[in-house]
Amino acid sequence: MMESIAEQARRLAAHAERMNLGDYVVDMISGFAGVVTARTVYLNGNVKVCVEACELDQGKPITEVWLDEHRCAKMPRPQTRQAGITHKEERT
Repeated sequence: MMESIAEQARRLAAHAERMNLGDYVVDMISGFAGVVTARTVYLNGNVKVCVEACELDQGKPITEVWLDEHRCAKMPRPQTRQAGITHKEERT
């Protein structure tokens, strides 16, 4: 018997690294990096995470991005002295 698309998606998702809220991640395709602030699991097995950047763009927060979980890789969180300020911003 053939495996349905939903069953295939669930099987693949089970082998992917699970992202937890608060994890610092990088999108392996675009390079966008930030903190996971939400995680959604759809009925078909697709898992998406909401990633919010830790940097500012001209003093304003960068809009969050919803990404497929399997596109993201966990990374060590950058060291900061104050929440929301990166080393790059501290030098300017």
